[in-house]
Amino acid sequence: MEDIDALESLRHQIDNCDKEIMMLLKRRFQTAKKIAEVKQRLDMEIFQPEREEKVIKERVSVGKEYLFSENFTKKLFQVIMDESKKEQEKLIEKQAKSKSKK
Repeated sequence: MEDIDALESLRHQIDNCDKEIMMLLKRRFQTAKKIAEVKQRLDMEIFQPEREEKVIKERVSVGKEYLFSENFTKKLFQVIMDESKKEQEKLIEKQAKSKSKK
């Protein structure tokens, strides 16, 4: 019975960690949308390969401090950045449609 209780407690901790991760991702994506608005005003492309390369490199370095493999960190942040770019593009398309209707 003790092991069952321990398992449930640990699963609860994982659930809480997952909720925190989701909240942080939401905040990151909200910030990415603000970046899209600034890029649009500056007439910049959404995809900035130099910036993305720099971010991946920095995150891999930090990931190593947390004992994450380079492969895991690269994949994780590539997925996050790909989703951020999609959200930025959607926002810009939505704003462009809104302007064309005026």
